[in-house]
Amino acid sequence: EDLRRIADMLDVRTVLEGTLQREGSRLRVMAKLIDARTRVHLWSQQFDKELIDIFKIQDQIARAIASSLHANSTIIATMLGKPKPNLAAYEAYLTGRHHMLKHTPEGLKRSEEFLRRAAELDPYYVDPHVTLGRIYLMRAIEGIAQPISMLPLVRAEAEWALAVEEMEPRAHTLLAVSAMALDFDWSKAVHHFQLAFETVPVHPEVRQSYGVYLAAHGRYREAAGLLEAVLEDDRLNVFWRARMANQLNLAGLHERAVAEATAILNVDERYWLPHYIIAESYVFRNMLNHAFKPAETAYNLAPQNPRVAGLFAGILARAGLTERAQAALKELSNASPIANVFYYLICNETAAGADWFAKAIAHHDMFTVLYAHSPLMRPVRESSFWHGLQLAMKIPDLTRAPIWLPD
Repeated sequence: EDLRRIADMLDVRTVLEGTLQREGSRLRVMAKLIDARTRVHLWSQQFDKELIDIFKIQDQIARAIASSLHANSTIIATMLGKPKPNLAAYEAYLTGRHHMLKHTPEGLKRSEEFLRRAAELDPYYVDPHVTLGRIYLMRAIEGIAQPISMLPLVRAEAEWALAVEEMEPRAHTLLAVSAMALDFDWSKAVHHFQLAFETVPVHPEVRQSYGVYLAAHGRYREAAGLLEAVLEDDRLNVFWRARMANQLNLAGLHERAVAEATAILNVDERYWLPHYIIAESYVFRNMLNHAFKPAETAYNLAPQNPRVAGLFAGILARAGLTERAQAALKELSNASPIANVFYYLICNETAAGADWFAKAIAHHDMFTVLYAHSPLMRPVRESSFWHGLQLAMKIPDLTRAPIWLPD
């Protein structure tokens, strides 16, 4: 890409670029810091080291750049002061992260293999365990595996990480999310979020996950705003941007949600979530004829996802394509009940939707708390079924429950 275009997309003045060459155990890194507007090289340096010194090279490059930019020395010292894993474990971890960010069942499976290898190669390396916890959480959320079997694994990986680093913020975040989904324990979730926010600077994954807590209390706009702030540090992160678009949609800001989803598709048209968000926005506005195509695309890309299948099945049923609708639901017979919640509420069958929502609560599906105050659930909230569902989620009134907000 053109250097200026990259700088504009990331909203930065300077760009680091370079090359890496490897021959046997020798490594050569050429790094250059460039003013994107003037193309002037602000700093450049060549590093020739044995591969075993890779972390020393990283530290040298970071310190040199920090010095040239007059960066905050306290933050840099904190970053560079963390214990370094051995090289083989580090490479396995990076490979695992790469596969995780594909957001596919196959990618998550490959990611788990590499992360487990990283954990075995370095027993005191925290990052693989934290990332394994996120993988198990993603499997539960995306309908790849049962939440009731995945959430205890999320908790176990987070507790292992905290046994090594007691203030690891991402591990506290995982415990907060599992407390919400597995136990509906809102005070425990707040406790772990408070600990996670104590680390400065606050990790983006902490802010992103805290959006789930806000959404559970019907504060979708605030959750979207939190994610928007997170994206200032990583503008090309389609995963977080899609989550922001989802929160905008739940907040009723449908045009903005569709605009964000469309922008994501310009980066990755094979990512199922933006297609789903566009379809859902039309469903919320009762424009089912516009929802059909994006819903079908999302279903073709992620047929295993309960939300996707339930939404598409409901649209099919409303279009009179009953057999196709039932076939889509049958494929998910062992998946989360949330698919049937979407299906029946789109079909305007409130009693059946409420019944399946109660089953989804018992199933510990994360989307029960995320969608409790969504436009989709409005008929249920206005019905006699709602009080019992609120009690099952252990919050008498989500809209009036005490909210902890970080400073």
